[in-house]
Amino acid sequence: MIKSISKIRKERGFTIVELLVVIVVIGILAAITIVSYTGITAKANKAAAIQNSSSVMTAADAYFAENQTYPAVGSLRSGTVTVPSNILVITTAPVTGTPAAITYSANSTGYCIEYWDGAAKVIFAQAGIVGSLCV
Repeated sequence: MIKSISKIRKERGFTIVELLVVIVVIGILAAITIVSYTGITAKANKAAAIQNSSSVMTAADAYFAENQTYPAVGSLRSGTVTVPSNILVITTAPVTGTPAAITYSANSTGYCIEYWDGAAKVIFAQAGIVGSLCV
């Protein structure tokens, strides 16, 4: 009877090699998940920036149709077609911390809309005689 109890205790549990194999497999799966998540997030931010840029462009063109001049940033939220309040429209170059922010520059004869795609700023649209608005 004593032999059978000691034999049962020896066979219980996992060996260190088995545990290490499980830890390595979990690590590999976690690495794959993190890389995939990063790519998905970047694509979602870019899609949001493009959609936001389109909204800003529509609002600027509608304002021009009504007033024969392109609006300043503050005027994008007033008029027949407006930019939704959840879209961040800025007047300085977009940076890494604001992936869906739109840069909007305008004068009376043209505008420039840019967004940050995660690696560089991208000119989305420009209209009229913009001069040095898009740099």
